[in-house]
Formats: sequence, C-alpha cells, structure tokens
Amino acid sequence: MQISQLMTNVKRHYQRVFTKQFKISLVAICYLLICYTLLRLGFFLVNKELFSDVNSGEIRWAFIYGLRFDISALLMINGLFLVLYNLPGNPSLRKWFKITLFSLFWLVNLLAIALNLADYGYFPTIHRRLMSEIYTILPDIIRTLPSMVIEYWYLSLTLVIVGTLLIFASWKLFRKLDTLIVYRFNIWRESFCLILMIGLLTLGIRGGLQSRPIRQAHAFFSADRTVGYLVLNSTFSVLRSIVQFSPPVQNLLPQPEAAALVETMLRQENEQMLDSQYPFLRRKTFPDNPHHAEGRPASGGKVSANIVIFIMESWTADYIGSISGQPSATPFFDSIADKGALFTNFLANGERSMIATTSVLSAIPGLYAQSTIKGSKKTMISSQAELNRFIGLGNILMKSGYTTSFHHGAKIGSMGFDAYTKMSGFLKYYGKEDYPNLTSEVVDGTWGIYDEEFFQDALRRMDGFQPPFCSVIFSLTSHAPYKIPPHREAIFRNYSGDNEFQHVLRYSDYSLQQFFNAAQDKPWFKNTIFIIMGDHTNYAKGGNFHSYFHVPLLIYAPDLIKPQRYDQIGSQVDILPTILDILHISTVHSSMGRSLWDTTKTHYEVISNGIHYALFTDQYVLMNDLEKNLGLYDYRLDPQCKNDLQLTHPEIAEDLKRKFYAYIQEVTYAVSQDKICRDIDLK
Repeated sequence: MQISQLMTNVKRHYQRVFTKQFKISLVAICYLLICYTLLRLGFFLVNKELFSDVNSGEIRWAFIYGLRFDISALLMINGLFLVLYNLPGNPSLRKWFKITLFSLFWLVNLLAIALNLADYGYFPTIHRRLMSEIYTILPDIIRTLPSMVIEYWYLSLTLVIVGTLLIFASWKLFRKLDTLIVYRFNIWRESFCLILMIGLLTLGIRGGLQSRPIRQAHAFFSADRTVGYLVLNSTFSVLRSIVQFSPPVQNLLPQPEAAALVETMLRQENEQMLDSQYPFLRRKTFPDNPHHAEGRPASGGKVSANIVIFIMESWTADYIGSISGQPSATPFFDSIADKGALFTNFLANGERSMIATTSVLSAIPGLYAQSTIKGSKKTMISSQAELNRFIGLGNILMKSGYTTSFHHGAKIGSMGFDAYTKMSGFLKYYGKEDYPNLTSEVVDGTWGIYDEEFFQDALRRMDGFQPPFCSVIFSLTSHAPYKIPPHREAIFRNYSGDNEFQHVLRYSDYSLQQFFNAAQDKPWFKNTIFIIMGDHTNYAKGGNFHSYFHVPLLIYAPDLIKPQRYDQIGSQVDILPTILDILHISTVHSSMGRSLWDTTKTHYEVISNGIHYALFTDQYVLMNDLEKNLGLYDYRLDPQCKNDLQLTHPEIAEDLKRKFYAYIQEVTYAVSQDKICRDIDLK
C-alpha cells in the first residue's frame, strides 16, 4: 500500500512539475536511442566476422557503453530543436511551427542515420568509424552519389524503408502523446523546464560530469580495439572530429629516400622492417641464447620482470645533482642513481605532460601535432590521430601475460590520460576518485592527491596484482601552484635558499623515497625494474635549447641491471624499445625511437618547442624550421649555441638535415595517414 501511495505521489509531482513539451522531448530522445541501438545491432551483424574473436560479455558491454555516446550524439544534432520546442508558450501550438520543426527534426536525424548506414560498408575498408573525411570528400560524394546508390543498393533501400517507418511511427506516437498529455500554460514551470532542458543538454553532450567532454577514445574500454568501434556511432565520431586537430603531412624528401634514412636511423641488428607503407613497423627477434649487451639483464634469456615507470611531473635535470653536478633538490634519487643505469643526456619529447605520455607509452613523439603549425601546442591526445592504430607498451606486455595499470592522482579524465592509456594497453586506471579516503590532508586543492599518499596507494594496488605487472605512476605535486602537505613542511624548512619549485621537488623526491622504503620489503621488489624519468622541464637553468628538454632517466634494478652511467643522447620515444630489449621480448612494434641499450650506431633525437626543431646526436645539434637550417652546433662545448659550424662542417650539416627531414616526414605521414601499424599487428 505504501509503495502504491509513493508511486501515486511521484506521478502527481511529475505531472505538476514537468511541462507537456518536456515530457514529449524525453520520449523523443528515448525513441531515437532505441533507433541507435538497432543501428549498432545492424553494424555488428553486418561486420560480424570482424568481431568473431570478441567474447560475448564485451559485446554486451559495448551496447551498454554505447548509450553514453548515443545520447551525446543525439543531443548534439537535436539540441536546437529541443530548445525551440520547450520555449515558454508552447510555440508548437501553431501548426506551421509544428510541421516545420518536425520536418527539420527528421531531415537532420535521417542524415545522421544515413551516416551510420554508410559506415556499414565503410568500416570494413578502413577499420574505423567515419570522421572528418566526410567533410573533405563531400563534393566527391555528391558527384558519385548516383553510382554509390546503385552499388550499395541494399543500404539505400534500407535507408528508405527505415526512414519511412521511423517517420510514420514517430508521427503516430507524437500525435497520440499530443492527445493524451494536456497542455496547461504556466510561465514559471515552462521557464524551469527550459532551463532544466538546457542543463541536461549540456550534461548529455559532454557525456557526464567528468573534467573533459567525452571523445572517441573513451569508447575503447577493451584490450580489443575493434570493440571500441562498436561502442561508437558514426554521428558522434563525425561531429566530434569537427573540433579535433588533424595533423598535416610534411613532404620534404622523395619517399623512398625518407624511408631508407629512417630505417638507417632506427632499425637495430635484430629487427626486420615489415611493410614499406608503414615506415616504423618492424619485428624484433631475440635468439634462444642471446648475447647480452652491457647493462642488460644477466639471466640469459627472456625476462619476466615487473616494470614500474615513474613519470615525474616537471623533473628537470638542472636540479638533479647526480646529473648536473650542482646542488641537488633530489637527494634520494641521487642516492640510488649510482646503483642503476643513469642516463645523463636524456630529453623530453615535448613541453607538455600529454606529449610525454604518448612518447613513453606508445613511442610516438609530439612532432606531428605540436609544431607542424608554428606556435601550435596540439597533441595526439584528443586529436583525430588518437583513433589511429598503434602498438602501445601495454598492448605488447599484455600479450606476454602482464597485468597493466596507470596511476595518476588527478581527477579521472585530466589531460585525457584515462582514454589514451587504455588504448595503449593499460586497462587498469586509477585516479583521484579511486583513492579510498579523500580528506584535506591528502588533496592539494588544485590538481589532486599529494604524491606521497598516491604513491603509497599505487603500491597497495600493485601488491595485489598477479606478477608480472607493468604499472605507470604519473606524479603531480611538483606542478604549480607548488603546494606540499602542511604536515610535511617542517621536513624541508631548513632549505631556506630553495625557490618554490625546488621546494616541491624535494617533497616529490621524499615521496619517491617513502615508496621505495615500503616497496623494498615486498616479495616482488627484487624482480622489478624501476624506470624514473621527468615528463618535461620547468625553470630550466641552462637557458639553452638542450636544457629546455633535459630531464632525468634512471633504470634501477640492482639485482637485474648493471649500474652504469650513460652519456649518449636519448629521449622518451626510446623507452618502449628499451623495455623490449631489457625483457628480451620478440615482438612486432612501431616505435618511433630506438633502444637505449643499442650502442652499435649513432642515436638521433628530434625535438620541437612549437616554433623550431632540433636534431640531436651525441655531439651535435642541428636547428631547423622546416625550410632551412638555422645552425649546427657542438652543444657539449658550446651549450649556448653561439658558434655555428655549418661553414666548417657542411657535410655534417647536410647529412643531419636529410635525416631530420626524413624523420619528420615519416612521422607526420604515419600519424596522419594511420600508417603506424596494421590490424594484424594488434591481434
């Protein structure tokens, strides 16, 4: 009886609070959601063979997750109609308004449905959903429309039948609702419902209350990338791509020459290039009894060690005493530096944390998006290229039985890490919301959880993983506004000469120390390789191009890695192939870098600050703006780059320029044309 009374009260309040237009609007969206679910079912059935390796559980979840993208897409294309329909005074009482609105409503929605039906035939060709190409090839579509209608007659017929049925059914439905629901004018109620509708539109279009609106990459919850395309709908992917950056291609050399030069720069002796259309795709093979290079594990074969990667926010080599030789803000790091492989000439691939993430996790630098347009600060994350096929570190390690996780103490969605890391194969993601007890003592009030607390949380989670595992921990405290927990201030009070950045560096280093103090007693510790690096620089003291990108790198595993100091050039895109060498994993990869263990030939690192480029070797740096060389310098002897060597070493300048052009060209080609890897390489 109480339940019946409760339902009666709810119904009464519903009738009194919400207007006729608001109720019909909700029915219309639900009606379209059913249509999109049926479109997803059709997409699945037409392309069923492409999903043959996907388990039924993930297929079901794809339909559930897909509702979020359907709602976003439907509200994007119908938002204006819903606002107009819910204007106070019910303008749909006027017959001309009602017919016009209904006609436009279905014209737009039928076009969107046509996009989804077109993807039935398009998806098997390029193995991804339609995106911005629909805008660029629109004139061609219009010109070839008659022949396409004939060739894909079954889709055209389906569109006509489906469109007719949907319009007819909706007309009957809305006429029935128009009769059943009585309209009563009330300016306050109608104004409230209009404001509520606008709020729901905003919430639905952005996909929730997370820090950033959803994008295509959020659909890829599964290790099998194909499932992500089932989650998506073509309406969403096309509309979302309007505001997404599309990286351009730089054509600087004849393609065969560029490909040959890149192979010379990157291919190792135990690697084989696989496909001329994929300039970075190669197979790494280790023999049964490998010959170990200096610094490699001494186990005599494939190693199943755990991997823990610390990407330290803003850690800059100038403040690391073991690298700079200057007073240090990182005493703990320095104390373990001589017990591991310390790389003293290691560079960040960009000036943003998002570029570090793509460089480390998938060996893709930020060159194509960061600076192909002068002054641009765009990255692969959130660009159209994010949906490209690429082989992430997690993708490779999962095939070898690894548990993979990514830990970042900021709000989930911050910098787009949550979606991109899953696409890179790190299926477990832990953010601020996953921390068990969010109090003022652990939260900095700006970014998220203080490093010390979050590092310990990551340790607790890793302790529950089944080895082997690979976990990436991204710190955040050493970022503006440079706050540390009040209860830790006393520890660093004696360093009165520190600036605010050095102050938080000390705390971040202290947090690292507390992690290792707790981790060293874990049973998995001795079989774990720790990689500690900076994501980008901050307050660099050197005042030169090299110092602006100079970050620390330490590979620390006393029982597995021989302590050694490396002065050769390296960068973040070299991390993935280096891990493959450390673990001796024979695999296909598409790294745009080369293993740091490989000392058989010169290393080349290409860096950009958004305006100028630089190609570094162990001795020289070539500056270029994609049009001409700006200078050749011996940056070790001439760190301020004042003595241009182009006239005295013209052959070196020319050789480095061609290698630089080749690398830029092949990177931009591979990323913009989705030529990083093939579908078969992701299986």
